Amino acid sequence: MKNLTAYQLNGVSKLLSYKHSLTPDENERKLSFHAALKIIPGSFLKKQVQAFINIFCEYQLADTDYDVIQTDNRKYASTEQHIQHMPLEVVLKFLTFIIWTDRIVDGYFFAKIHDKTMYWLLSRIEALQTGTTTKA
Repeated sequence: MKNLTAYQLNGVSKLLSYKHSLTPDENERKLSFHAALKIIPGSFLKKQVQAFINIFCEYQLADTDYDVIQTDNRKYASTEQHIQHMPLEVVLKFLTFIIWTDRIVDGYFFAKIHDKTMYWLLSRIEALQTGTTTKA
């Protein structure tokens, strides 16, 4: 997915509307990733996630060539730092990985909300769209 079409870029923009609904509450206590996998999300969050995934699929943003997210992460001290340096194509690969992994590991998407990965990914998309950061 080297070049995104105008249609796909429109879909990317629509994903940003979910940034705050896919962010954990600041007052929520921090859980381990395995504990977060076991949380049963409320119906509002389930609807938000399903709508997000529907947009992601409808605008054909999935890219299953996500080896780069596993090899590049060794360069950074944290997932957040890694995401801050990703180009848009890699962010979309990371989102694809999360969506597809959730189909195998129930609760994976919700755990990625809880650990703020979804927030960081959507923040990176936002930064790339507004040009507030240098492109990696």
